[in-house]
Amino acid sequence: MSDQIVLDYTEDDLRPTEIIVSLGARKFVLRSANGDAAIKYKNALIKRVTFGSEGNAQKVDGLADVEPLLLVWCMRECVLDAEGEPKPGEFIKMSPNLDDVRSWPPKVIKAYHTKIKEISEMDEDDDTIESLTKQKETIEKKLSKLESEGTKAKND
Repeated sequence: MSDQIVLDYTEDDLRPTEIIVSLGARKFVLRSANGDAAIKYKNALIKRVTFGSEGNAQKVDGLADVEPLLLVWCMRECVLDAEGEPKPGEFIKMSPNLDDVRSWPPKVIKAYHTKIKEISEMDEDDDTIESLTKQKETIEKKLSKLESEGTKAKND
């Protein structure tokens, strides 16, 4: 076999990780982010940073709004049986919503946010102003290189 890399995933690999958590009398499932939630989360983070003409971060606005969004996208409130235990696979539609999550104490939001990122394997490159600026610089260098190569190819 050549240097080809093959990535095989089993059904278990594709199944989201789920953790049941309690918040008072309510129970929720924290679910690992799917691709859509992960993309929305990254985009929401990036939209909060305004870059100046030199590529440096000039302004960060509303960054704290992003944590509750991930919870809305990755949590479902469980329907409970008579004993107060979750009924498997039964969830309250549209719960929690953003207003609900924002009413929770910051320590709860932070703990659930951290756990969702952990089970979603989204921690490897936490987005900070520094990391986003570095990513932007890397992209600009690559674009500049491609543009100059494209100009050379057109002139040949």
